[in-house]
Amino acid sequence: GGQGGEDYFNKGLVVWEVVRQQWRGSAEEIERSRAERRGMEHLALEEVEEQFLDQDEACFSRPVPLERMIAVLDELWEGDKAL
Repeated sequence: GGQGGEDYFNKGLVVWEVVRQQWRGSAEEIERSRAERRGMEHLALEEVEEQFLDQDEACFSRPVPLERMIAVLDELWEGDKAL
């Protein structure tokens, strides 16, 4: 508890917010990145799955939106395909 009615100051929260802002970038950078991703041609679900399961591939040939990757992983998890 505090002494003499002092307000609590959460230094950890302040540090976390600063580091998070540095990691994410400015609001302008975030919006520019979103606009760039919207304009990109993304892999189809089948292509993501195929490239994900290909042991010789180190990465995907094009960007994969998080929602698409989650759909592929969910399909693989629910199905009988071995990773």
